[in-house]
Amino acid sequence: MKKLRKFIYRPRQSGYSAADGTAEYLRVQLAGGAARYRRDIEGGNKRVNCGWVLGREGYDYALAFYRSFVHSMEPFEIDLILGEWGLTPCKAWFVPESFRLEGQRGNAFYLAAELEVTPPYYDSRLDSALVDLAGAFGEGWPGWAGRLDLAVNRQAPAVFSGF
Repeated sequence: MKKLRKFIYRPRQSGYSAADGTAEYLRVQLAGGAARYRRDIEGGNKRVNCGWVLGREGYDYALAFYRSFVHSMEPFEIDLILGEWGLTPCKAWFVPESFRLEGQRGNAFYLAAELEVTPPYYDSRLDSALVDLAGAFGEGWPGWAGRLDLAVNRQAPAVFSGF
């Protein structure tokens, strides 16, 4: 598999928003009642609006990166926060004609673009376990989650390493 080129700048937090992929679910409105939903494509792409504030060299790099993308239309890698608390490498494409210079003040260049992103794989069983854990322990569940992590992932391996 070909290694993806990486866009080296992370979007600024104030210029960042993500929406779940609309292709993942289908909605059918029923007369006189609630709509019905069904899964269409698992793991549908997300649309992410990004903004960057870059210096002159960063602006030149971002513009060159975008032009090379438009020329090849190949996906690239970028670190984003999607469904997790931390940055995760994601496969992305620029939405055509969305890359723009929104402003410039001195040496600061304000860029924005919309990306279509393939979200990282996640195991739905982990979501289910987290919801069950929080339901069992109520609002104090984060403390219990930390204790379970300590017992299962740190203490138990040390205890059983001699067997």
